[in-house]
Amino acid sequence: VGNRIEPVLQIGAKVIAVEPQKKCIQILEEKFGNAITIVPKGLGAQEGELEFFISDASTLSTFSKEQVDVLKDTKFSNYSWNEKEIISITTLDILIEKYGKPDFIKIDVEGFEPEVLKGLSTPIKLISFEYTVPEFVSKVIECIEQLERVNPDIECNYCVGEKMEYVLPTWKTATEMKVYVQTEAFTSTTFGDVYIK
Repeated sequence: VGNRIEPVLQIGAKVIAVEPQKKCIQILEEKFGNAITIVPKGLGAQEGELEFFISDASTLSTFSKEQVDVLKDTKFSNYSWNEKEIISITTLDILIEKYGKPDFIKIDVEGFEPEVLKGLSTPIKLISFEYTVPEFVSKVIECIEQLERVNPDIECNYCVGEKMEYVLPTWKTATEMKVYVQTEAFTSTTFGDVYIK
């Protein structure tokens, strides 16, 4: 619903917001009007249509059935995913072709991050993707490896929860980060965002 849009608008950035949920689109339209461009689709590895699992908490809705299956009985047992909808999918590459290459991409797609990154073939200055641990450490590694394929010289850091402050005093190489995300120091953080530059 735009908690990352506000700060980037304040520094004069042009924002392209990709959002498949009608309720969230409505909130974004009310909040930001014509200040942003909303793409009412999902993101994935290729164009097409996918089943979207709608939660009673919009922040937990996802294209990842695996995410729903794993978390509905543990961390998010108080929530349900009783609705489904078929949603049009586009890719980051297609959006870049249409709107230009961004300085920053923020990805928060509840476990579908590796699929979104498969749709990107261009190095980007800064990318963040959400993580959930300890359940999905393998997805963090998969995302880093996907970005390494696009640019082998990436560096990594992370923020815990919604703090938006880097944890590591110095950025790690992709190899170092793939080891670090398997440590208790990282897996105990529950969720946050990994940043890649």
